[in-house]
Amino acid sequence: MEIGKELTREEIAELWGGELPEIEPEYRQLADAFTQGRPELAPYVMKKVFTLREARAACSLPGTAESVAELLGISAEEAEEMLHALAVRGKIIQTPDGYDAIRNIAFMRDYVFAHPSHDEENGQALARLLLDWDSYVPGRSNPDGTFRIIPKWKSVKDLPGVMPCENMPQMLLDLWPDGVAFSRCPCRALTSIAQTGEYRPDMFRGDTGETADPKDGLCIIVGPRAQYFARMYGAYLPTKEELIAKIEHIENNGTYYTTNNARTMFVMCNCGDDCNCGMRIPYEAGRASSFAKSRFIARLAKPDACVGCGICERGCMFHTAVRVVDGKAAVDPDACHGCGVCAVHCPAGALKMELVRPADHIPKA
Repeated sequence: MEIGKELTREEIAELWGGELPEIEPEYRQLADAFTQGRPELAPYVMKKVFTLREARAACSLPGTAESVAELLGISAEEAEEMLHALAVRGKIIQTPDGYDAIRNIAFMRDYVFAHPSHDEENGQALARLLLDWDSYVPGRSNPDGTFRIIPKWKSVKDLPGVMPCENMPQMLLDLWPDGVAFSRCPCRALTSIAQTGEYRPDMFRGDTGETADPKDGLCIIVGPRAQYFARMYGAYLPTKEELIAKIEHIENNGTYYTTNNARTMFVMCNCGDDCNCGMRIPYEAGRASSFAKSRFIARLAKPDACVGCGICERGCMFHTAVRVVDGKAAVDPDACHGCGVCAVHCPAGALKMELVRPADHIPKA
């Protein structure tokens, strides 16, 4: 599925197996709560996600099992069972006060495809609809620069001026044990199911090492959401030794780190250029400012050592910001996002990272 290419009305109808169905008011009410994305598509997404009875319940949220029971004319026990099942399947969220609807496209797609046990129920049609809904670039819920690239720690750890908020391994260790969980990447799951009809972690480059087992997941949930994902979606809470091993694997693979653009981390992603992640979509659609760059860029520090092997060019995730020109690596400083992947993987050690932006490049909050 091409990133950013909108499904036509005919293609949407094809996903339904025929003519587009009638849309009940409940689905339009749920769709209207989402301020981003394609408004003409959203009601059909809601109809794929919820049965009509479930949609009526979701329309009444935030609320409790008792309030939903009164609305639907059922027992509180039956309402609790239904709401909990919806929350486990990522279609609503459980809160300290009861339950609430999801009103953010990125959360909806990530939560619905968080656990492999629900893939068959969700199916390829919903995956394609969710991706198309989220791919409407002018309505992105995340403004440009909301997410920042963090360089691989191995590429910058010996440089003066590195800030604690640029040390991803230590930030993760500081959050352990309560604030770190492993999960499969919902973006990769959504991408592969939309394209092939099944979860295919082997179709992505960057040595993800993912399987259907959450323990092998490359997505790391941080902060309070870690416990929620473990409780609701089966995310894995690692031992310290397992976290250290995961960090080492991520440091050495070809994905890049991205996090919220602030000095305190509340989300952490390991992304690639072949995955329809929420930040990658607008970048591929031409918005180079979709990511806030790191404070670093790559440089050919040792020209004599470079043998022009092309590993840097093949591994670059940002439209080949580094290329082999006349037998030597050449970095485009405007295109480079400072992820450090090329520096980590350069077998000759010819590419190094250079600090080029001040500390206030990273917002304090």
